[in-house]
Amino acid sequence: MDTIVIGAGEVGYHLAKELSSRDHNVVVVDISHERLERIEEQLDVTTLCGNGAHLDVLQRAEAESCDLLLAVSNKDNVNLVASRLAKGLGVRRSVVRSTDVEAVVSRRGLYSSLFDVDLLLSTQLLTTSRIVETVRRHHNQVIEEYLGGKVQIRRVAVSEGSRAAGRMVADLGLPSQTLVVALFRDEEVLVPWGDTVIEVGDQLLVAAASGRMPQVEQLFSQADEDLGTIIVAGGGRMAVAVSQALINYAVRLKIIERDKSRCRELAQILPQAIVLLGQATETALLKEEHVEKASQFLAMTGEDETNVVASLLARDLGAEGIVTLVHRPDMLALCQRMGLDGTVSPRLIAAERILEYIDSDFISNIATVAGGRAEVFERVVCKDSPIAGCTLAELNLPPGALVVSVQRGDQIWVPHGNDTIEPGDLVVFFAARQVLEEAVAALRSTRPAATEAR
Repeated sequence: MDTIVIGAGEVGYHLAKELSSRDHNVVVVDISHERLERIEEQLDVTTLCGNGAHLDVLQRAEAESCDLLLAVSNKDNVNLVASRLAKGLGVRRSVVRSTDVEAVVSRRGLYSSLFDVDLLLSTQLLTTSRIVETVRRHHNQVIEEYLGGKVQIRRVAVSEGSRAAGRMVADLGLPSQTLVVALFRDEEVLVPWGDTVIEVGDQLLVAAASGRMPQVEQLFSQADEDLGTIIVAGGGRMAVAVSQALINYAVRLKIIERDKSRCRELAQILPQAIVLLGQATETALLKEEHVEKASQFLAMTGEDETNVVASLLARDLGAEGIVTLVHRPDMLALCQRMGLDGTVSPRLIAAERILEYIDSDFISNIATVAGGRAEVFERVVCKDSPIAGCTLAELNLPPGALVVSVQRGDQIWVPHGNDTIEPGDLVVFFAARQVLEEAVAALRSTRPAATEAR
């Protein structure tokens, strides 16, 4: 496969390294001679110095015969324009990394149309989802938070004594905006009907608006989920995004921020949290806030060194779980040597998501579930799509596939049988592995979605 990578930063470097090791022909484009020299010395790829958003640069990279464009620089305008120009020249597919969360959450369909993007990623959204999943690893598994965290797909286990055990799906009393997507029983993957009886030991895949998920989970488990006390070090965009996702659960949230004016802003943004003015690397402050009793300590300042030091202090003081946000690869390696196992690298998460997209034969899947026995994926509905204008009850999907949620403009909901799919809708589908190809074929006139991600 012939691939052009726009941007020779950490995401671009990791992708170029992985793809070249698979014997792909890779051209890396960047405006920095220094970055390109580093790549030339270490990888078997072709490099091209120039702006990836310029037509002549893409022509020199032979975009007209290219299979895939990966626009992963740290400049959104370069990535988007590169996608549009490359598609015009003949590139088959394009992936764009974006720092604009709103573009990924609310305007994916528009961006897909204007810039001809097949996969649109938000590093922040992907990282937020990964951290929340890490925090909740001892609880019901978050398969994915998507559509900006407004909808969740979660895998829940039916425990002994739960209100759901022995009842039919239709009798569960599920709140609005929720859907039991699939049931995993032994090795079977079932799409349940209203008369399907739920048994102890079943694993259910449930989709719901994020605010409804705690109520849904109470049906399947005897005990309410309590995440305990979580201390977040830092008050930047990533820390706020993670904090906003966590307050959907039973949690006692404390945020440490060193800037007084930012503390005031955080108190308004997150009134449910306790905002503390101070340095996360101050031992006295961590002791005063009883970090040893915290279920999780999340080091999420904008400085890798601060995050590492704060994490080591929290560990030495007895914090139960630690997540360390780092960006530089040298700091990632240092964390691993120091035994900080909960290290999260946004750039590597983005690269992993892109490689998953390539490995899945370019199906815009949100998540693979049940050990590969099922997929969740997205499509933007075009005017000539066979599902445009159909109600859910009229869709010609194979047994084992169904619609999970719909986004229309700013509206996002979990649909039911009489809801109609319209052109321009971003639709999320579930399909068991054995019917995945058939489900995708049924949507063949539908353009691939500009996927976030996760």
